Amino acid sequence: AMKRLRAFKFRICPTPEQESLLFRHAGCTRFVWNKALDLQKRRLEAGMPLLTYGDTAKLLTLWRESDEYGFLALAPSQQQTLKNIDRAIREALDKKNPKRFPGSRRRARRPPFSIPRERSST
Repeated sequence: AMKRLRAFKFRICPTPEQESLLFRHAGCTRFVWNKALDLQKRRLEAGMPLLTYGDTAKLLTLWRESDEYGFLALAPSQQQTLKNIDRAIREALDKKNPKRFPGSRRRARRPPFSIPRERSST
């Protein structure tokens, strides 16, 4: 029997405080995506090998502990974002079946993001 994946989409009506937290989470997710994308692009342009997901996860820890990017520690984990950008870049560089190279993320009126099911506390 084939295993089927299911996804759920919810529309929520948050309080102003909850809305602020959701926008902070979305902003941090967007920031991490764009920072990791820029880092990988610069490595490609310099002819250096791409960083692995593990390497970028270590960098994320350093960013969260730094004074400059300490705001990242205020939002839930952005590790899934690093996994997504890693997969998107590697799919774009796949010689057999290349996909479009990922672009930077921009601020949206209703920013989409995902919360891993097993870790969600909402």
